[in-house]
Amino acid sequence: EFCTNCEIHVAVACEAACSYTLVSGANQTVAVLEDGAPAREEVSPGSYEYFKLYLSEKTVDVEVVLTVFSGNPDIYATVDGANPRPTRGNFQWSSEDAASDVLLIDHRDELLTGCQLEQDTCVLYIGVYGQDDEAVSSFSLLASAYPVSSAFHVALPTAIEGDYDAYPADFGPALPRSPLTGALVQAEPKHACSELTNAAALSGKIVLVQRGPRDDSACPLPHAYFANKIKRVQDAGAVGVVMANNVEGSLVFMGAVSGDHATLVE
Repeated sequence: EFCTNCEIHVAVACEAACSYTLVSGANQTVAVLEDGAPAREEVSPGSYEYFKLYLSEKTVDVEVVLTVFSGNPDIYATVDGANPRPTRGNFQWSSEDAASDVLLIDHRDELLTGCQLEQDTCVLYIGVYGQDDEAVSSFSLLASAYPVSSAFHVALPTAIEGDYDAYPADFGPALPRSPLTGALVQAEPKHACSELTNAAALSGKIVLVQRGPRDDSACPLPHAYFANKIKRVQDAGAVGVVMANNVEGSLVFMGAVSGDHATLVE
């Protein structure tokens, strides 16, 4: 394990007279990751490669995706500035899947919110460890910070009035600077995976669409893609779409994927 602020003592013992060269070194480099841009690297067996991501926004969900090309690297992360090189024995979050790893940090996580409050710019430090004992691990590391805002406000009914966390899709037009206000109408079927049975009622309205369902037979690809659902509602004349998650947990980022209708969303 890598240690900081410590001394390493090395003893060399020979059974007979011997000649040797002893070389020591430490990789002090911590590479800066660009938000949303993948970095391809390699890590030797039993070693670490280190990275950091600057979190310039104060309220963000963080996603770190490690795509494995060879070997078995694992992710360890922290926002503890006193420990900028997290290890298997000293970390705050980790992902140790045998295949590719995904690390999700919710904006409500106490460690993350504490860092955001205490620091002008919170920094996420990431260590990638070469778990494979025999071969170099090759990987791509993609770290993204998704700003979360109270962009969705419910006025009526009063029982659920208030602001709700949300963030926009990365396709289609940007949200207007002035609030877009209107009646919210549920799509039918709720997941909008097939022809809308209430299309006439959606014109000029903000439409509520449900993510999913998980049953692929009920909503097979490509109909289940976010952009394809939104395009179907758009064709019915909707002025906006609110995509509701179908499971509890962190917000889900709506991104474009190959083969969807993202370029047709207006």
